[in-house]
Amino acid sequence: KTPSHIFRLAAIRSCFPQSRVIHMIRDPRGTVCSTIQAFTDGAFTDWRIYVAARYWSRAVRVHQLEMKEPSPSYLLVRHEQFVTSPESTLKDVCAFLGLEYVPDLLKFHKTAAQFMRKTSSGELPTRHALTLKPMDASRAEAWRKVLSPRQIRLIESVVRDEMRSLGYEPDCEGEDTALKGQVAYYSAMWTMSETRRVALREAKARYWAMQRMMELGESGSWRPEGPAKAA
Repeated sequence: KTPSHIFRLAAIRSCFPQSRVIHMIRDPRGTVCSTIQAFTDGAFTDWRIYVAARYWSRAVRVHQLEMKEPSPSYLLVRHEQFVTSPESTLKDVCAFLGLEYVPDLLKFHKTAAQFMRKTSSGELPTRHALTLKPMDASRAEAWRKVLSPRQIRLIESVVRDEMRSLGYEPDCEGEDTALKGQVAYYSAMWTMSETRRVALREAKARYWAMQRMMELGESGSWRPEGPAKAA
């Protein structure tokens, strides 16, 4: 249920070899809209839209890699299918997990509040408000009421190929020349940002590995090899 886990499948599987992965993918326009509303102040700037679209693209690449060597422990679920046909989708998910389907699964909204972390004031976070309501099929294309035509074109210009590979048809045909320069500029910024992110991640991994080695050395359970001391 934590989206970023999809980028840590190798680590998760190394710890839990029998784990099952349920990867939910949504129309990128819906994903971008929901992401900005839930995790920012709701300001739909061009840069935020671009970043959210590229994040969606990264998740799609994970799916594409999984499909190169299909595994019975990986299941793709489409958000649109889930909200429009929840019962049949949940039955497929339960079968995948080896669990019995029960109708009460669709009554999640009656008990959801007790399983979610509250804010410091004891309230449910705004981004989780819909968990207290029954499944709503209109959520499949709720983004159409929020995004402007230009914002939709921006998203589609960033992830058009990935959209089509998953069966999501762009609203706007052809390349938007008015956005081409802006997308190219954002692409360069994204590349620099990703380079820094990867470098920082690797530096942190080396740092914590060294810290762990030092801790083990101090505890006496590990000693670095070196020349033997003279008697």
